[in-house]
Amino acid sequence: MVTDPNKYIVTGAPRNDFLYSSDGKSNMSKIFGNKIKDYNVIFFMPTFSENKASKGVKLFNFDEFSLKDFDKFLEKNKCKLIFKPHPHDEEIVLKYFLDYNLNNFLILRNEDLSVSHLDLYELINASKILITDHSSVFYDFLLLDRPMIFAPVNIDSYNEDRGFLIESFETWAPGPKVFSQDELQFEISKCLTEKDYYGEKRAWM
Repeated sequence: MVTDPNKYIVTGAPRNDFLYSSDGKSNMSKIFGNKIKDYNVIFFMPTFSENKASKGVKLFNFDEFSLKDFDKFLEKNKCKLIFKPHPHDEEIVLKYFLDYNLNNFLILRNEDLSVSHLDLYELINASKILITDHSSVFYDFLLLDRPMIFAPVNIDSYNEDRGFLIESFETWAPGPKVFSQDELQFEISKCLTEKDYYGEKRAWM
């Protein structure tokens, strides 16, 4: 059956209205209090990893990573990294980070959002930078025209298991790709100091 496409109204995703209408920094303080005051907020939101439970947590999927050095780097650059694990990964992530005493690395749990009566998208616009692997959240964050960093270390296995809606990821992802801690810290510094870093690529998207 053929239908007239003109009878449909094409709108944005309703959750994206929060990106423009919410006070993300204020909402964030309802969860983290003064911990984020006067700091640059960076969101890290990876997609679900089906083999994480069996292989353990690897932050950003890097083989080598020093949480203590990264914490010092964040402090030096007046940053707080908010890690929002995928809901299916949250339990194993929380168990892993119980052993670390970090000042600038905060985990945002689903329970935090529920207790505060907040939607995740009511917080996202507090972030100056988004870090992800290849989660589709970057399409939404793109509406804010802010820098994004991609850590697609496991992209080949992910592509084999689940695949992508568009090809190629390298072409479409509007930000630097990092594969080590040094590269990540370098790109965070670039994003903090160069407002229009990858701006042309974001505009093209």
